[in-house]
Amino acid sequence: MKYTVQKFIAAAVLLLSVSAVSAQSRNSTQPHTGNVTAMASSADAVFSVGQDSFIIRWSTDGEGERYQMSNLEIKDIAVHPDGNLLAIYETDGFSINRIRLFDWKAKTNKLTKRFPNPVTSLSFSDNGTYLMVGSNGVDGISFINTSTLKTVVKIREKPSMVTMAYTSATENSGVFYSQLGYLVYGNLKNQETKTELSVEANLDQPVLFNNNLMFAGFKDGYIWIYHAYSAKLLAKIRANKPQLVTLRSDTDLYYIEQEGKNYTLKMVDIEGVTVPSYSVIVRNFYTEERPSIVTATATRTHIYAGCDDGTIQTVSKDSDTVLTAATCISQNPYDKILDISENGNDFYILSEKSLIRTTFNGKENEPLMTNPGYTNILRIDEDTLLFWSRDQKKPVAQAKESEGWNLRTIYTPSLNLMNIHYENGAMVLVEGSSTVTLYSFETNSSKRLYTGTGVQDALLYDENTLYVAKSAASSPKSALIEVNVSTQETLALPVTAEVSFSLSSSTTGGTKSFYGISVFSTPAEKTEIFTYTPSTKKYSAIVTFPEEDTEAFVYYTNGRLYTNISQDKIRSITVSSRKQTAYNRYKALPEKLTVNDTHLLVLNKDGSLSWFSATSSTSYGTWYLTIEGEWVTFK
Repeated sequence: MKYTVQKFIAAAVLLLSVSAVSAQSRNSTQPHTGNVTAMASSADAVFSVGQDSFIIRWSTDGEGERYQMSNLEIKDIAVHPDGNLLAIYETDGFSINRIRLFDWKAKTNKLTKRFPNPVTSLSFSDNGTYLMVGSNGVDGISFINTSTLKTVVKIREKPSMVTMAYTSATENSGVFYSQLGYLVYGNLKNQETKTELSVEANLDQPVLFNNNLMFAGFKDGYIWIYHAYSAKLLAKIRANKPQLVTLRSDTDLYYIEQEGKNYTLKMVDIEGVTVPSYSVIVRNFYTEERPSIVTATATRTHIYAGCDDGTIQTVSKDSDTVLTAATCISQNPYDKILDISENGNDFYILSEKSLIRTTFNGKENEPLMTNPGYTNILRIDEDTLLFWSRDQKKPVAQAKESEGWNLRTIYTPSLNLMNIHYENGAMVLVEGSSTVTLYSFETNSSKRLYTGTGVQDALLYDENTLYVAKSAASSPKSALIEVNVSTQETLALPVTAEVSFSLSSSTTGGTKSFYGISVFSTPAEKTEIFTYTPSTKKYSAIVTFPEEDTEAFVYYTNGRLYTNISQDKIRSITVSSRKQTAYNRYKALPEKLTVNDTHLLVLNKDGSLSWFSATSSTSYGTWYLTIEGEWVTFK
């Protein structure tokens, strides 16, 4: 992948810094945002996943290649013996429990499958023929053939609540740990259960080690160690919230334990093959900048720890009595972009540090002001921007270029702000999913237009008519309602969706209408882009996607409707002809877009910008903003 640095940097130090970042092609040292939730190792790499829904492959030289498949938190990951095929478990924490089989090199999804219960373990059989999915249901283990992608029966009497699954090297037999307190051995050729051995119930982090001779797990302040074939309890070793980091081939049991602000890598010494005698300290270490370790994995030579600040840190497994710092292999060289807005021939860019103005052709930044903690901007005219913060009660502020970009508070919300629209000299604010407020710039006053529950978005159609997109579970029982601003009377529109959101108004051929997203769960799951024309009271679907997509958006401008429905690509729909143009996504999912006469600008989930032609699907590359305020481009 080629790269360019968009602006000459005179200072040698900055030049070296930006060049080092740029030379990393698609790879970088960016950490996760939020907790690292799970890790897994292969022969030549370590994979991490997190709350931010990214998968990162960390190579032996410490660089990370990132990719995002959905907006859901990823809770677990397993790596096929070939080191390329990945299995991930993603969930919304409620109704969606979904596993994916993903080809890392090709960046293609091979299989998506939902489970009725939370997934409790992911592992591949020894030769990679099967993906084994444990769940907390009665049928606690499922086998998916990784070639045919079909679910197959490998054991008829499935153990319940499986949190560990391994096979033999031949894949003819398997062993499973049930949280009910059993080690279950099965013959995978004839699908029969061979034996069930009673062990402690509800063990966390169950593992086999010492070439499958030993079984261990953690519970109630102790690591429990059993002989795997007899279920004889060999030892209970006191430990403080340990992270077990043992490979199946390890003779001894390794674990990380926190002691104050530091950590200790310990090893349970095994005498012969049957008697654990005691734990010994392999090394003492602390994490760089002192984040807490929340998950970990091991290679033959190193321990890799995922931390609550999203970083990945590593220590050697070699014995060392001196307190040392872990090596943090993840560093963030970029200033994350939070929001964007078009401004005629150029664009406003709000980053965590500042507001800047930029153009694609000029390839230079014009710093305008420091960002005092806002997450969103809204352009209301050629001279004025509004600053606000989603999911916060931070006051809405106004800044004008003609006044030197000095911020002036114009409205203080009573609840967290969810969305803002600007129409004809007025600002419509959605507060706390329950209140719609109108702010008049002419009178500098506000009034409440609607109060209810489950509000997602609101659009002022004309001075007397408001449309509210909401959850159908709240009264009135419709996902889209019309509100008379003067009388406060509401009219439920005949929309059978569970929820509607992302409203965008338009005028086409003199007829005023608006667009939005509706999500349906019955009679079948689907998400559709709709248009509603108040003059004819006509609701109609434009695009239908056969799954629920609560992260979809629509954006209308100049006869074109843009959407990220399905999360895979940006699509442009010419309203008059319904002709669609697809724009290939970057490694991160698209979050928002804006467009002018020449360029389509997409804000990605990782805070990068992807540039496209406004009139074709031509991609011009993806930009990252460095902490020095310069652009780095990937093509």
